[in-house]
Amino acid sequence: MLAINGYNFQFKNFNNKGTNKFWRCANRSCGVLLHTSLNEEFLRYSGKVIEHNHLPNPAEVEIRNLRETMRQRAENELSPLQEIAEQEMRKTLLTAEALAVLPGASTIVMPKAPVVSSFVIPDLYTKDYLNNDRLLLHDSDDTKFQNNESGSVRSQ
Repeated sequence: MLAINGYNFQFKNFNNKGTNKFWRCANRSCGVLLHTSLNEEFLRYSGKVIEHNHLPNPAEVEIRNLRETMRQRAENELSPLQEIAEQEMRKTLLTAEALAVLPGASTIVMPKAPVVSSFVIPDLYTKDYLNNDRLLLHDSDDTKFQNNESGSVRSQ
């Protein structure tokens, strides 16, 4: 992706010599094409259409950058996804426009629920993000995972 003046462009191809890149507007209904050097310096517009048929959306660029930062942290850290999202959302200085369209942290990074009922939940995810309170108390269908009177899991 390439962002120029609030407009997003997607990489399309290289020229025959491999010295320039061709980009097209990320909005599929827009016909703006442009050329850049290999290090993404603007060279010229391509074709007859040089004006976008839509308004720029700089908030989209901010949100895409935020999501990319969250994704990179999630790939490289063991922190819970919710914690990463909340930290990055607090740390990033977003414009009012970006904040208005930004979904909540839980909808940005929360993984889909498993579709099968047989799976193992790692111990890391059995406590809250401060590692204090238990999140998973028992499996109500299986007595070997139910709590005893002391609050700990009954062993059998």
